[in-house]
Amino acid sequence: MLLLCLILVLFVILSVMAFFFFRRALYRPGTVDPADEAAMQASRWFAYSPIVTPGAKWLREREWQEEKITAGDGAALLGYWHGGAPEKPVLLLLHDYGSSPWIDFCLHARWAIRQGWSVLMPVERAHGESGGNWCTLGLREGEDCLLWTERASELAGPDGRLVLGGMGLGAAAVLRALDRGLPESVKALVLDSPFFSPKGQIRYMVRDRLRMRGFLLLLMLNGCACLCWGRAPGSLDGAEVLKKNERLPVFFAHGKEDSMTPYAPTEQAFRDTQAPKVLFTGENAGHGDCAFSEGERYFTALEDFFRQHLGERFPLREKTKNRAKRS
Repeated sequence: MLLLCLILVLFVILSVMAFFFFRRALYRPGTVDPADEAAMQASRWFAYSPIVTPGAKWLREREWQEEKITAGDGAALLGYWHGGAPEKPVLLLLHDYGSSPWIDFCLHARWAIRQGWSVLMPVERAHGESGGNWCTLGLREGEDCLLWTERASELAGPDGRLVLGGMGLGAAAVLRALDRGLPESVKALVLDSPFFSPKGQIRYMVRDRLRMRGFLLLLMLNGCACLCWGRAPGSLDGAEVLKKNERLPVFFAHGKEDSMTPYAPTEQAFRDTQAPKVLFTGENAGHGDCAFSEGERYFTALEDFFRQHLGERFPLREKTKNRAKRS
């Protein structure tokens, strides 16, 4: 009887711990305003604040049109649209966990706008101004991505060409959308610091980041996901999704110093992907840092990718190269 009571007490303690960790991590994760200097200093973006702060300011000074959609579960989602030249592609950018489009894509969006591209930047569910209570590590976000893809196609017109880009959580959402079936208007994918499975990401964060062991704790966390999300965290395997993709070229980017999503699975997914592909490796870059730490090299590689697979030209880059040759 005493043993049974001890087991019951242990079970209750583990259940409470599991729900506490789960809720703290995934119930409306906090976001940082890049204009808030104190918040930036306390965030993981502090090292890049000289880039992020002016970059976000530049973006917010452009003319943005608010776009609103209603997700399948009723959550009201907000996005920002900047229209470009009608013959140019549309870049749909999905930000990372606990972040915002103004931070993650302050360089990508500025690059695209300067090239004349259109940009749509949704605010992920459970973040910032968007509704929804739970971040689901790509599961519901992937369904939201499909809705945003439809909205981007409406805004771009019948001949619009879409490029889907995601960082971390956003990349998982793109993979979920790919699994559900993307329209023909989508022409390429950009996956930056992706993770491929919500279940695998939970396991990695608990075992490798928190240094906690225990099959029962992981089982309870998966149970919390089923209870709070309404679906099992193992219902997405992005690596398998990419193996089946033969149509869409993929640009992978990942830093070798990433402590949030490991580099090795991205390298393996790159090998297994059958479609045209590029892997950009940031030797000293952390999570989502490739564009910040390797700016010139990163965007040169990205332009080469779009030049080859979308037939795009980049006159700003060509003008810079020609000027360098003349000098």
